[in-house]
Amino acid sequence: MVGQSNNSDSSEMNTLRTFVITIFTDVRYIQVWNVLVIIMSVLTGYEHIVEFLKVFTSNNLMSSALELEEDIALIIVAYGVLLEERHVLLNRLSKDAAKTGEKLTELFERYGAYILMTGLFMEMIDQAFEPILSRISLEPVGIGIMVILDIVTILLMLRFSWFCKKVGKLL
Repeated sequence: MVGQSNNSDSSEMNTLRTFVITIFTDVRYIQVWNVLVIIMSVLTGYEHIVEFLKVFTSNNLMSSALELEEDIALIIVAYGVLLEERHVLLNRLSKDAAKTGEKLTELFERYGAYILMTGLFMEMIDQAFEPILSRISLEPVGIGIMVILDIVTILLMLRFSWFCKKVGKLL
């Protein structure tokens, strides 16, 4: 009985591991993650535009948009790393799964790098340039750059989703 319990626990762990790896590597699930990142980028972009417009209606610029950017930048960087390292997760799942999707892996690595760089630029603007811009009363420039980076993120995610769909059909 003890041996059976260990085997069933091991089987359940393998099933759980396979499920977790699948939700981060399968194209269908990646499309869901893409939509979530797009929604977050749209929401933060909207918040930045609202903050940017507040500058012209009052002299009081709130930093909520900048704090929001810090959060989205971290998520985008992490998502870029996940996409870049998808092949590592696939290797953990099975060697055969890693070999079958080489075109897809190349696509994930390329767009993972693009998304990672965009998130890093957001973080650099937030951490390095925003304090300088706020000291010399040029906060709208920083917020404007954040809006541009949000738009870049949305466009990258839409293009990546389109390519995932296209390459996914070929597999």
